[in-house]
Amino acid sequence: MKSHQKLWSLFFLIAPAVYIGMEHGFWKGIIALGIYAVLSMIVGWISVLSFPTKFMGIWAYLKGPIIAGIIIIGFNYFMS
Repeated sequence: MKSHQKLWSLFFLIAPAVYIGMEHGFWKGIIALGIYAVLSMIVGWISVLSFPTKFMGIWAYLKGPIIAGIIIIGFNYFMS
């Protein structure tokens, strides 16, 4: 991965946890961070097995916002 891809991934790893931590409480933000990490590993593993290598460069940019959106929407839905 290139450095801007690493920063992109780091932003989307931390941003949902910070948002949920500020909105719903510190420990729920920590839980969101853990859920993001586990979900990211599972989706990454499935994508490596399923997608061709040409698609993996695009997937590196798409995976973070998609998973972050799922986590933020899911937490707001289940915690409200």
